[in-house]
Amino acid sequence: MNSMRILPLDTVEEPLYDLSVEEVLQVPGFGHLKPATLAKWRQLGKGPKFTICGKRAFYSRTLIDLWKRQEADAQEADARERSRKKRPVALQVQNQRGDVREKHRLGGHQTKRERSQSH
Repeated sequence: MNSMRILPLDTVEEPLYDLSVEEVLQVPGFGHLKPATLAKWRQLGKGPKFTICGKRAFYSRTLIDLWKRQEADAQEADARERSRKKRPVALQVQNQRGDVREKHRLGGHQTKRERSQSH
């Protein structure tokens, strides 16, 4: 006896990969991308899930929406984490040679007028 069950097609939740790369680039949030970016993401394993048919890549609308939500959640989590971390504050250091700067705008060199006044 075979214990495998055959499910009706309407119960299988396989996403429909119906968007070509050109159509994905028209989806809100993807309009600024280039086809090469999606190709690089496919190569690196980033971006929304896709399938290859022949030599072309196809994407699913539902998986694109899911990926966008996951990315937004990850960015929010990163922002919260960064805001919790305490960062060192840069404080202004007082100039040790304040008198030199006061004498001349270039840092201690005297003009002819200043030299004639000091003699």
